[in-house]
Amino acid sequence: PVLYRKLPYNYETDFEYLGLINDVPMTVIGKPQLEANNFKELREWIGKNPGKVNLGNAGIGSASHLCGLLFQSELKA
Repeated sequence: PVLYRKLPYNYETDFEYLGLINDVPMTVIGKPQLEANNFKELREWIGKNPGKVNLGNAGIGSASHLCGLLFQSELKA
């Protein structure tokens, strides 16, 4: 409903949950010169270096996009 104005179905009531199909792990990658060696240090580095972080994803609504949004939310970015 966020991407389309009129859907031919009700996404809340027209479907029934059947089960998990896939579990997708996400990875944080940094260059070797990055001054952070663990997640705590990465959070600190991001806080001290606003505007120097780029996130890549597979497109709007993809698992990597949503994970990136959660990451930003957690960091309060």
